[in-house]
Amino acid sequence: MTATTTSEVAPAAGTAAPALPTRIYGVAAVLAAILLVASTIAFIVRGGFTNDAMNNGILGGTLVVWTVFALILTFAGVSRLMEPRFRRWSKALLILSATYAASVGFGLHSIDMEYYGRSFDADNELATGQQVIGFFAMYPWGALGPVTFILIGVLLWRAGQVPAWAGIVLVAGGVLFIPGREGNIGLTVATDILLFVGLLAIARALLAAARRDA
Repeated sequence: MTATTTSEVAPAAGTAAPALPTRIYGVAAVLAAILLVASTIAFIVRGGFTNDAMNNGILGGTLVVWTVFALILTFAGVSRLMEPRFRRWSKALLILSATYAASVGFGLHSIDMEYYGRSFDADNELATGQQVIGFFAMYPWGALGPVTFILIGVLLWRAGQVPAWAGIVLVAGGVLFIPGREGNIGLTVATDILLFVGLLAIARALLAAARRDA
């Protein structure tokens, strides 16, 4: 009798366990969408585009740091969602989500720009050896964000987890991300709108998976 009772209880516990993390990933995707747009608004209000530089401002920089944390969870959630269909690519996404953590450097740099009034790379001139070394602390990792959006858009689309238009939106947002951050306000706003919509589509897919697992 005891063995039978245990076996009846165990499946319920086993199915409920993965639902909570998946919900967390879904909520993180919603937060990432909101924080990304909020950081851009903060930079625009601060006047971060006046010197052809997007990252300039304490509030915007702080929001960038939190956006990165939310995106890391979002990327990890998509990795988990893709594992049954695309095992190898899901592992690649997990690695990308971890290395993208280095992008918090852009947020910290934004804070320094307003606080100290100067950029470590002297407006991207990279004139000294120290500036070149500093380049490798942030910029290679920052490029992983757009690459990840493109990869996620393709995988979610192929897996049927999001509508085709949502996959296209994520790919377009990834392609426009870096040019937009170079100081083109129109591209930046367009990129954020695309990624906002795409991240909400990701959140919907993750929360739907959480409901299925519950």
